[in-house]
Amino acid sequence: MLNQNNKHQLGNRKVDNRGRKIRLIILENLVWFIAVIIFIIFGLAAEGFFTLRILFFILYISSPVGLLVLAQALCLLSGNFDMSLAQIAGLSVLIVGLIMGRGFTGMILVPIAIALVPIVGGILGAVNGYFVGFMQINSFLVTLSSYLIYQFSAYYLLTQPITGYYLPAAFLALGGQRLGPIYIVFYALLAVSLILHFMFKFTGFGTKIYAVGSDMEASRTLGVNNQTIIFWVYVLAGMIAGLAGLAYAGFAGAITNSLANGEVFWSFAGAIMGGISMRGGRGKILGALGGAFLLGVIGAGVVALDVTPTLRDVIKGFVVLASVIISKYRDY
Repeated sequence: MLNQNNKHQLGNRKVDNRGRKIRLIILENLVWFIAVIIFIIFGLAAEGFFTLRILFFILYISSPVGLLVLAQALCLLSGNFDMSLAQIAGLSVLIVGLIMGRGFTGMILVPIAIALVPIVGGILGAVNGYFVGFMQINSFLVTLSSYLIYQFSAYYLLTQPITGYYLPAAFLALGGQRLGPIYIVFYALLAVSLILHFMFKFTGFGTKIYAVGSDMEASRTLGVNNQTIIFWVYVLAGMIAGLAGLAYAGFAGAITNSLANGEVFWSFAGAIMGGISMRGGRGKILGALGGAFLLGVIGAGVVALDVTPTLRDVIKGFVVLASVIISKYRDY
C-alpha cells in the first residue's frame, strides 16, 4: 500500500512539473500567442487579411520599429531606459545624409556612409551612457534632455528634406528595397536579434547586463563594473538606433528632420509586451522580437480596417497603457 501511495505521489509530481513547464513556456512566449490571436481577429474583421501580401507587409512595418524595440530592450535589461532612441535614429542618418547629399556629394563611398550611420548613433548613445553610467544621473532625466537636444538639433540642421535624388539608392536600400519578396530591413532585424541573443546567452557582457539590471549593489559586490556596462549598453543601443534610422530613411525615400518621431513610445510598448521587465534584469530578446511583430500586426490591422490617422494615435496610447499594465502584473 505504501509503495502504491509513493508511486501515486510521484506521478502527481511529474504531472505538476509538466504543468509548470507548460505554463512557463506559455508565459515566456505569451506575446507570440497574443500576436497570433490579434492577427486572427483582424483577419476575421478585414477582408483579404489572411494573405501572404499582408504577412510581408507586417514584417516590413514591424522591422524598423523592431530595431528600436531591441535597442530599448537593451537599456531596460540594464535597469534603465532611453527616451531619445527615436531622435538618435533620425539625427544619426540626418548627419550622414547632410554629408552625403549637401556637403560632400559623391566624395564618400556608399558603404562607408552606411557604416557611418550606426557609428554616429553609437556616439550619440555614448553621450547618454556617460551621464547615466559614469555620472550616475537618472536615465529619465538624461535621456529626456538628449531627446530635446537631438530633436531640435535635427530641426536646426535641416529645414528642407534631403530627397532620394541627392542620395545613392544603396544608402536607402535597407528600408526601401526587397531581397526576394521581403524587404532587406527584416533580415537586418533578424541578424541583430541573433547577435543580441548570442550575446546574452553566451557572453560575459550579456550576463553582466542581467546582473546590473537585477541588482546593482549585488553585481558591484561580485566585481562587475556597473558604470562601464551601462555606458556600453547605451553605445550599443545607439548603434542599433542608427541602423533603424537608415531603415526609416529608406521607408520614407528621403531624410527629414522629423524622421522616426514618436516611435520611442512603440519601442517601450514592444519591449514591455515582449516580456522585458521595466525593473531590469528580466526578459529575453526573442520576446522583444515578438513584441515588435505584435506591433506590426496592430499596424497592419488598423490600415486594413481603414482607421483614421488620429484614431491610430489613440490606439497607440492604449497599446502603451496596456504594455505598462502587463509589465506591472508580470513583475509581481
